[in-house]
Amino acid sequence: NSKIAMERVVKSFVQSFNLPTVVSRACNIYGEHDINRRIVPNTIRDLMHNRAPLIFKNDDSLREYIYVEDVCDALILLNENIEKTKGDIFNIGTGDVIGQEDMIKRIIKASGKEIKAEYAEKPAIVEIQKQSLNSSKIRKFGWKPKYSLDQGLKKTWENESAQ
Repeated sequence: NSKIAMERVVKSFVQSFNLPTVVSRACNIYGEHDINRRIVPNTIRDLMHNRAPLIFKNDDSLREYIYVEDVCDALILLNENIEKTKGDIFNIGTGDVIGQEDMIKRIIKASGKEIKAEYAEKPAIVEIQKQSLNSSKIRKFGWKPKYSLDQGLKKTWENESAQ
């Protein structure tokens, strides 16, 4: 896995050259100006064009999501405390894990639109069924997310639809 390899390279640079480096692992990040093809930007694009977002039937996968500003705050905190965080690995997440149907319904609610999602067959893709992190280590430095999922989605919608 390339992520594990990179973490080992970072650790070796810290040990060999005493470089002030820290590894961060964030859960699924969402927020404004996301051009990727993921659940939050796809659903927002659908709603902005008055299209019904798709909910995949029989998709029981679970994900943890975090608003982009919360990730930025975490990265700043890790950097500001580099003498204590150097060479270590920190997970950045909210601890809230939800399914794709719930996520899409929350995005629709945040938009205030009267659009109902449509159900469709899930494409045949292999993915991890549950993605979540234990963020207790970074919380010991006083970090915690400022935005709940609903607050972050509302802010994302407001900023995206204002453009």
